[in-house]
Amino acid sequence: MDSNQWSRLVDELEDRGRRMARRAGRWAGRVLPEWGRRLDALSVALGGEEPSAPPSPVPAPAPSPRPSVVSPSRKPAGVIDALPDLEVPRDGSLAERLEVYAESVRGATGAYSAFVADAQGLPLVSRHGSDDQIAITAALDRALAPIRESLRGSPQGSVAVEIDRSNVLQVIWVNTELGRYVVGLVLPQSLGGDFVESIRSQLLPILNESKDDAA
Repeated sequence: MDSNQWSRLVDELEDRGRRMARRAGRWAGRVLPEWGRRLDALSVALGGEEPSAPPSPVPAPAPSPRPSVVSPSRKPAGVIDALPDLEVPRDGSLAERLEVYAESVRGATGAYSAFVADAQGLPLVSRHGSDDQIAITAALDRALAPIRESLRGSPQGSVAVEIDRSNVLQVIWVNTELGRYVVGLVLPQSLGGDFVESIRSQLLPILNESKDDAA
């Protein structure tokens, strides 16, 4: 190969090298930035510091809740826990006084029926109470006697018997100088001890006054 041929070969090789360098530059311009971003992400995953995010906006404070209308120290209107003081006419007969008493108890408790009976289950007054409801109070009294004795319970006492899903029969016994009596109520749910005691305590003066009148 003569000198001219060697010269042309060298020129050709140099030209190919320049073209390859230009192609490599264009490839690096496209690929290397992407690889740089991947390397940054890998560095963060391996424990590097992640660029700090912009601070989140601070939410506005929530409005304060409005105070309840009902004070927690007071009961809602219409809710009572004791029988209100009754105004029973002193000059009426025992039957008239018991009528006022039974109707007042029925209204104050929301009961469907209310009655007063003696120890044998005989009614003295009844406001919508059935004969069976009144008569069963005597059977309940006899059945509960040994239970009260065993538990050293009150000789007066009270018991509630579920009639159905919406009604209970509540029986309240009252011991007086004239004997043993019972107040019966059919109402949606049984009464608490304070209400029971207020019903009992307001029947006593009516029966005691009837004893004084008879004397």
